[in-house]
Amino acid sequence: MLLKDKKTRFKAMLENGEMVFAPCVWDCYSAAAAEVCGFKAVLLAGTPAAGGLTGTPDIALMSADELIYLTERIAAFSSLPVLVDFDEGYGDSPINTYRNVTRLVNAGAQGFTLDDGM
Repeated sequence: MLLKDKKTRFKAMLENGEMVFAPCVWDCYSAAAAEVCGFKAVLLAGTPAAGGLTGTPDIALMSADELIYLTERIAAFSSLPVLVDFDEGYGDSPINTYRNVTRLVNAGAQGFTLDDGM
């Protein structure tokens, strides 16, 4: 599935006011399970991603590089749009957050959550 197809499909769902249920995934295998179950999108969630990749709780120990790596893997593997729990954007300043969000989108994310943890 081409990235443009996912982007167009996800944008159309949102423009049509469709409610999109996106189960939490943490790897390609869980993304495949979501697709088999008929979901239309997935959410790469922080807690299972941190646990699965680094064996740590989701308390800002996983780096932006690690989360972007997971995003690349899942987005390349799955035909479903991938949304990402991107915490505070992994930046100490707005420009760093902007750069990391740009990297995340380039990795294949179709959307993300961004928290104000301050």
